[in-house]
Amino acid sequence: MGQKESRRASSLERSVAETPRTRPTPKETQNTTSDVTAIAEQMLPSTSTLKVTPVPVMAKAVDKTTPCLVVAIDIGSFASGYAWLWRWAYEETPLAVQTNPHWQHGSRVSQKTLTALLLKPDKTIAAFGYVAIEKLCTLEQNHKDHEDWYFFQGFKMTLHRKKECVDFNQTIEDYKGRHLPASFVFGCVITYFKEHALSHFKVNNADYRDYRESETKWVVTIPAIWTDSAKSIMREAARQANIRDSNLTIALEPECAAIYCQKLPHGQFLVTAKNLDKKYAFEPGSTVMVVDMGGGTVDITTVEVNADSSLKHVHKSGGGAWGGMRVNDEVFNMLLGVFGHEIFDVFQVKNKMDFIDMQMDVETQKRQVGPHNEQEYFRVQISQELVLLFKQIKGEKFKEVLEASGLSFMNSRLYIPIQKVFAFFNIVIKDICEFITDILEQMQLIHQVTAVVVVGGFANSNYVTDAIRDNLASRSIPVIRPDDAELSILKGAVLFGHNEAIVTSRIMPRTYGVACTMEYDKKRHNKDLTFRDGGKVWANTVFRKHVTIGQSVTCGEWIVDKDYYPADANQTVATIYMFSSDKTDPSHTTDEGCIFIGQFDVDFPPRDDERNVNRAVSVSMRFGGTEIEVKATNTTTGKTYFKYLKM
Repeated sequence: MGQKESRRASSLERSVAETPRTRPTPKETQNTTSDVTAIAEQMLPSTSTLKVTPVPVMAKAVDKTTPCLVVAIDIGSFASGYAWLWRWAYEETPLAVQTNPHWQHGSRVSQKTLTALLLKPDKTIAAFGYVAIEKLCTLEQNHKDHEDWYFFQGFKMTLHRKKECVDFNQTIEDYKGRHLPASFVFGCVITYFKEHALSHFKVNNADYRDYRESETKWVVTIPAIWTDSAKSIMREAARQANIRDSNLTIALEPECAAIYCQKLPHGQFLVTAKNLDKKYAFEPGSTVMVVDMGGGTVDITTVEVNADSSLKHVHKSGGGAWGGMRVNDEVFNMLLGVFGHEIFDVFQVKNKMDFIDMQMDVETQKRQVGPHNEQEYFRVQISQELVLLFKQIKGEKFKEVLEASGLSFMNSRLYIPIQKVFAFFNIVIKDICEFITDILEQMQLIHQVTAVVVVGGFANSNYVTDAIRDNLASRSIPVIRPDDAELSILKGAVLFGHNEAIVTSRIMPRTYGVACTMEYDKKRHNKDLTFRDGGKVWANTVFRKHVTIGQSVTCGEWIVDKDYYPADANQTVATIYMFSSDKTDPSHTTDEGCIFIGQFDVDFPPRDDERNVNRAVSVSMRFGGTEIEVKATNTTTGKTYFKYLKM
């Protein structure tokens, strides 16, 4: 990197108590801000995507407070769908949220469809859901050239990471081992649902004549535990579906469920108080933990109900990869042990629809598993083709092999002793219950949880719900499963779109700040990251906090203005580098747990301009939304730059 670029890379803060001059870092200094720039350039597609420009004057955007129409899209690990509600209907009957009731696979009809995407060789959308699998099977059966087609299924977990990582080039692997950008794949799904919704409105809804793209808000749901980078990928996916940022809201799944449950009849949420009186779980002052148990993840958010019935977060959202698909995976791992990889691989290739039917049957049976004494066996429909393959390849008697594994086969169904399946459930339940307990113990001195509300497809299992109840019985915390638990996130997302102000504050999941150079403090800074200049010792790559992990931040407010100064009078561009950390008080942006999340370029007048004295960039952030917005103002010119961070 040249000297000019090195100067651009230095942007430092002057605080009230100390006013370090900003200047380029010497070349011999290690771990410099310019090094960070190089890293950033490797991690991001191009600097052109990062440069902040003034917000242009655009056509009228949706009024986010009162949109004419809200459409929510929920992309799940197993199944996906969309829902909508016109403004007039919301004002009359908020719970009149509508979903598409026509997803069908064989005899099954659902308000969600399978998360499966088929793309043509030119990467345009061919089909989605059950239809995508049927179409792919038809192509293969008719011996048509299908090798260049792309097929993706159950890809949501690709964006789940235990630790933060910035990778905007994240890809998703298709069934042939080929990769496409995650933002493109999710963008195709959003595009499909958007077009499906508009087509449905046009054919079935008289109100379509009132449809205006500029007055429509699109809400895309995501797990609250997703990383900042995953959230940004979803926003980029929406852009690729031709949804403008001003028309888009990213919604947190358990938060949406809380909003929906709060609107349901009070009778579903009556709990017994300590004085044995009945109490409404969502009455003002109550604290409710929402446990969203989906196919891929379990996502937990805890909220307190304000006096005006709005919600505020009281604990950092958390969770893990403990969703219902883990149980499905254990069942299929057991089947792999019986049939062998060779047979199963051939079966999946030659009999895709039969395999999908097996997956659907396992999912259906899983949801029907109840308490220990309700059933003896877990029954799975087995394709006759799979049995024939077993006999052809292994040449063994099918029933004898099953009996040796403690299984039995009758009337095209595999009978698995229920205790085996309980063991699969218990692996996941243990993780869920331990995490809930950890949160309750962290909160017990501050908030007493009134009730735990379980939602999501996995919550439909009585076995899981009862296990959570048993785990919390000693704490006398009731566990409630609302009607329509699986659709509560989707319907709640629509309600949230009509009234985003219902959530007043959120808890910061990480510490956020800016990289800067400051006068060396031996008690705080790493001596290895220092250099001398102007007779002083300076610390480089200092992490200057704007907000701290665990801090409660009011939604919609710009907070924490801090001024940053260019290195010298020759600079015409100042670059602000943003970082986050999983630590409370990081010293340097190079510390463990710190990640680069984006940068700002702010223009300055030429050096001979009379306004060239005390030039500064005032940076403030809006953390309360489901994403982070940053505003940078050139205090000399007054020009303001906005952007969603590429987190």
